[in-house]
Amino acid sequence: MSNEEQSHLPVPNPQSAGALADRPPSSMAFPQSGEYRGHHDEDEINLLDLWQILVRRKWTVIVFFLIVTTTGITASFLMTPIYRAGVTLLIDREPPKVVDYQEKEVGVAGGVGLNNISVVDPAKIPLEFHTPNIPLNTLVAMLLGLFGGIGLAFLFEHLDDTLKQSEDMERVLGLSVLGLIPAISRPDKSLSGEGELALISIEDKRSAFAEAYRSVRTALQFSTPEGAPKSLLVVSANKGEGKSTTAASLAIHFAQAGQKVLLVDGDLRSPSLHRILETPNDTGLTHYLAGEATPVDISQPTTIPNLFLITTGPLPPDPAGLLGSAKMMSLLSTAKEKFDHVIVDSPPVLGLADALILGNLVDGTLFVVAAGHTRRAFAQGAIKRLKMGHTRLLGGILNKFDSRSHGYGYHDYYYYQGDSPSLLSSDQKVA
Repeated sequence: MSNEEQSHLPVPNPQSAGALADRPPSSMAFPQSGEYRGHHDEDEINLLDLWQILVRRKWTVIVFFLIVTTTGITASFLMTPIYRAGVTLLIDREPPKVVDYQEKEVGVAGGVGLNNISVVDPAKIPLEFHTPNIPLNTLVAMLLGLFGGIGLAFLFEHLDDTLKQSEDMERVLGLSVLGLIPAISRPDKSLSGEGELALISIEDKRSAFAEAYRSVRTALQFSTPEGAPKSLLVVSANKGEGKSTTAASLAIHFAQAGQKVLLVDGDLRSPSLHRILETPNDTGLTHYLAGEATPVDISQPTTIPNLFLITTGPLPPDPAGLLGSAKMMSLLSTAKEKFDHVIVDSPPVLGLADALILGNLVDGTLFVVAAGHTRRAFAQGAIKRLKMGHTRLLGGILNKFDSRSHGYGYHDYYYYQGDSPSLLSSDQKVA
């Protein structure tokens, strides 16, 4: 950590840590969001894991199979055909007849020669070519394409260093997984961008997306001895992993449970919560931190009951300096007195000091990982930076999780009778 980042870090509040700071992470048990299968040792070879790899890489196998098979068949048709015909000859093994010299001259002059070979079965004109053998070449090409595609799939899986399952987060990052958020394929077309994901919980309370975040909300209630933390920071290693949608969705679900919630957009570099909740961003956090407004002036009610929002306002030239000021600490302390929960959206961890600063001002931090998108090295670096900044990590969320591609077989658990599935796509557009 650089000296500049350390200078921005506020002194941790020992009272906000409480028993949470004294409790080792390994002693905390969190319920999983629909996970039925326990993880196994890293070195154990499991046939189910191999099958899950093939399911995830099915398009690699299919494309390689089609390319090799098509190439083999095309090459067979482009080869010059070779025809083969056979003839059966009879060779007389009897010793040749001995004649005198004069008789031989007469025979040669008359065109009569000695021949002990006779044709038994004459050659016939072949109707089909002998080579190439198209059926055999096709079979060989199909086998090569199949096994080559399987080998290529395992090679890509070996080279892919992204986090894909909850076991990866527990083993690589040492985080307890508080929930698995499914990938969404059929959001409401009337909504746009990030908002269509976060507002699914309002449009369809029985959807898999809503049920998953309700499970996370329940897990947070068991994350500390005092229950769900009063103030919570949502972070991720890089942008595009779903932290803003997670922060908004959690705030919505706590508000739906009848609790008064304040959602703070602490991303003073690339804010998005005002777009998600469709609120103006004229007056916001920067006005208060600059002494131009009061907390009441910047708190906006939303269309969701019990949910209030503080947007960023104009983007400042020095976000870390403002977030590390005493006014920010005072704002969060006051907010915890007025609201049941305060949820803060943070910029990405890597390359910025903002998340480290905010992590020292809240009671707990939630780390968001995008399945198949977040690289292990980046996630490990982010966790290391958070721990060096004395941030209290409660656990992680695996976002954009495709249960069918991993063979979990529980994706229909979230649906009620008569509902249609809305899973199976990893093209979520989130902040």
